[in-house]
Amino acid sequence: MAWDLYDGRGTGLAGVQGLPRYFACQMTAGGDEYAQHFTLTPIKVTLLALATGQ
Repeated sequence: MAWDLYDGRGTGLAGVQGLPRYFACQMTAGGDEYAQHFTLTPIKVTLLALATGQ
């Protein structure tokens, strides 16, 4: 599930190695483009279920 879809995936939820994560794409040094690097933050399975309506 992705949010902030503008020139690529900005933020959203994803499964990484079988665990739910919130992801946020990092910006380039100039701050004008998305880089290919993401910050991953663990989330609870219950939050994932709420977000996906399951």
